[in-house]
Amino acid sequence: MSRRQTALAACVLAALLVFGSLALGQRISDTIQQVLVTNFPERFPVTGRVGIEGPVRLGRAVALGETLVSPVPRESTTDLIEGGVLDASGFTSVTLSLVAEVKGDLGRPGEVGALLVPDVEVVQRAYRETGDVLFPLEVSAALRPKTLYSASNQPIYTLAFPRYRVYFYNTTRKSVSVTLFAYLSAR
Repeated sequence: MSRRQTALAACVLAALLVFGSLALGQRISDTIQQVLVTNFPERFPVTGRVGIEGPVRLGRAVALGETLVSPVPRESTTDLIEGGVLDASGFTSVTLSLVAEVKGDLGRPGEVGALLVPDVEVVQRAYRETGDVLFPLEVSAALRPKTLYSASNQPIYTLAFPRYRVYFYNTTRKSVSVTLFAYLSAR
């Protein structure tokens, strides 16, 4: 056998090994595999059957419906427009997006925004009684005259609470229709 034939045979053998191992890897990953669950009863008690049904969701998109926000400055916290509740339980971060549609001609620039305040009794009590906004997540969109639609940047926040109440503000002289989008993720 010549050197050239030996080299060709070695290349063919290597290619067969690579493709064979890829095919074998595919077959192994398609088969049912046993999973071992270790129980630490003092710290993480596991009882009964352990299983996962359906796909594991690592993210969820939520849209809080369109809300008409009349003019109210951000500083007038007790007058902010309520926009619903964001349930963030099971997720560790959120990306916020706000879209605004101006109703009429603005005349001058302004801003519309959303404050997400933890839905926890002491935090909500501080908000109701004194207007203090504790631990807020915020997103805002700049509004310009002669522009019908505006969108915010997309800040990403680490979530510290399972539920947030949404409050909107509007620094223009016209009512603005806003929709808040939240992409929740477990990362």
